[in-house]
Amino acid sequence: MRDDSTGRRTVLAALGTASSAALAGCSGVLDWGGSDDSDGGAGNGVGAPEQVDRLWTAGTTTEYAGNHHEMGAIRVDGEVVVAVPRSEDPDTEGCGLLALDAGGETRWRRDLPAEVCDPHAVGDVAVGELDGDPILLVATIEKDVVAYAAATGGVRFEAELVETVPYGHPVISPPLADGSRRVVVVDNLGHAVVANLDGSTAWRREFEGVVYPAPVVRDVDGDGAVEVVVATDAEQGWLVAHDAAGEERWRTAFETGGRALSSVERDGHPDLVLSTWGGQVAAVDGRSGETRWSELLAERGILGGSDGERLYAGAGDGVVHAIDPNDGTVVWTVDSIGSSAPANAPVVGHPREGAPVVASLAYDGALGLIDAETGSVLVEHSFGEETYTSPLFADLTGDGSDDLLVMFGDARVEAYRLSL
Repeated sequence: MRDDSTGRRTVLAALGTASSAALAGCSGVLDWGGSDDSDGGAGNGVGAPEQVDRLWTAGTTTEYAGNHHEMGAIRVDGEVVVAVPRSEDPDTEGCGLLALDAGGETRWRRDLPAEVCDPHAVGDVAVGELDGDPILLVATIEKDVVAYAAATGGVRFEAELVETVPYGHPVISPPLADGSRRVVVVDNLGHAVVANLDGSTAWRREFEGVVYPAPVVRDVDGDGAVEVVVATDAEQGWLVAHDAAGEERWRTAFETGGRALSSVERDGHPDLVLSTWGGQVAAVDGRSGETRWSELLAERGILGGSDGERLYAGAGDGVVHAIDPNDGTVVWTVDSIGSSAPANAPVVGHPREGAPVVASLAYDGALGLIDAETGSVLVEHSFGEETYTSPLFADLTGDGSDDLLVMFGDARVEAYRLSL
C-alpha cells in the first residue's frame, strides 16, 4: 500500500478529476495494469491488523487469476450458504458454482465441463426464493440460466435464455397478478428475456448497444403490478420501464449508459437509482421516469449498496460518497484506502452494534471500513492480493454481527471477523 495513504484519508471537500472508466469484460471491472505496491497483507494507518481477523480460507485456487463475478449469500435453515462463481482459463477444469457453509466447508459444487471453461464461465450470483425455498441464480457460458436450491444444489429452474454470459445477474420476479413468477435476465448483446418457470419465453426485447446491470424487477410505480426496468448502453444510455406483459411504460435518456442499477424507497414508492459510465449517479421517479436528481459522483467508479438512509457510491481510487437519496445531497466524502488501484462497488453491513459500516475494497486488496453515520475511517487494511469483486457482509457465526467475506482473483474465499 502506498505510504501517502494516511493523508488521503481526510474527508474531501470535493472530488478531484478522474479518468473515464474503461470496460475490461464486465460492468464491475475496470482496466488496470496491476500493482506491485502492496504491503503483503499488513494493516496500515488506521486500525491494527487484529481488527480484521481471519476465520477461515476456502476453495481451491484457479489457474485464472482474475475472477471478477460477484458472490452471493443466503440463509438456509438458520445457516448462511455462500455461493462462489468460479471461472477458469480456457479448457481448464474447475469452473462452476461452489457452495460453502458458514464454516468454509464445501456444501456442494456444480462444475462445468472443462471444454467450456473460460474467464466468463459463470456470471454474478443472485439470491432469492422459489416456493419458499432459498435459491441461487446464475447464468453460465453454456447460455443457461440456472436456479439451484441453496440447500442441496438441486436444479429448480434451467433454460437456455442468453446469447452470452450476462454482466448482471438473473432475477426472480415477485408474484405477478395471477400468482405466477418469472425469471428475468439481460445479456451483453442487448437482449432482455423474461421467462416462465417452465423455461418458455414470456417476452423478449432487443436494445441497441449493451445491457450491463441486472434489471430491477418489482412494482416501481405504485400500481401493485410488477415492472421490469432495464438500463442500456449505446451512444447514449436509456433507462426503460416495461409492464409485466413487456409493454413499454416510459424511457429516460442519459448521456452515457448505465453501469449499476437498483431501487430505493421514497415517500412510500420506489425510485430507480443508477450510476453511468460517465460517472453520473441519478435517481429516477418510478412512476413517471422523471429524473429527480443527477450528480457527478462516481467518476471511474460505481454505485454500491444502500442502508435505507443513504446510497454509497465509489469513485476512482477508493473515494466513497454517502448520498441522501431524497435529493442527491452528499452527506460525506472520504478516501478510505489510499490506493492507486480502482475500487469495487462499496457495500454496507452491520458488523457491530450501532451505525452500519461501509466497506470499500480496491483491486490491489486495500480495504477501508467506514462509519456510515459520520464518514470516519475505522480501519484501513491491506490483504496484499488482488480482488476484483466487492466484499460481502454476512453473519457467519450467528452472533448477530456481520462478518466479511472476500474473494480473491484466484477464486479463493476468506472470511474475517471485524473488531470495531
